[in-house]
Amino acid sequence: MPQPLIILCPLRSFSSLISSMLGQHPEMYGLPELNLFLEDNLGDLQRHYQRRPHSAHGLLRTLAQLHDGEQTDTTIADAWRWIEERHDWFTRQTFEYIIELAAPKRVIDKSPSTVMRPACLQRAAAMFPEADFLHLTRHPRSTGKSIINLVKRNDEWGGFASLERID
Repeated sequence: MPQPLIILCPLRSFSSLISSMLGQHPEMYGLPELNLFLEDNLGDLQRHYQRRPHSAHGLLRTLAQLHDGEQTDTTIADAWRWIEERHDWFTRQTFEYIIELAAPKRVIDKSPSTVMRPACLQRAAAMFPEADFLHLTRHPRSTGKSIINLVKRNDEWGGFASLERID
């Protein structure tokens, strides 16, 4: 089973662009944000998703695409049921399952949440000690401006982030 390429990066560091570019290689498979390193098992990850539903989108889209070849309301609902039926699975087991579905291509994970807590980084390194890690950086000033602009847009759109939540 090919080991994943894990992109370590802060928010708003062009990880989607880099993952998409690398994913164009015929031997690579770029994934959206799976956020699998946030928790040890799918049950705990589901509880995380209840607090932050947007965190589930990447995993649901990935499972829908790999299971059914498309991302529709129906295939996303099927992916959610698949997760619910496997709440006792370890997140490593889930990631390995995704790797198997994408094989022989090598998957690229680009979840910025991985670098937000030391426990997530430790979990990633423990789950895949043979993985390659690509560290992206971006100048703090442009990163900060990008995050503030994102929050402003989300506030205007009624999205998950709000200026009132920034201290």
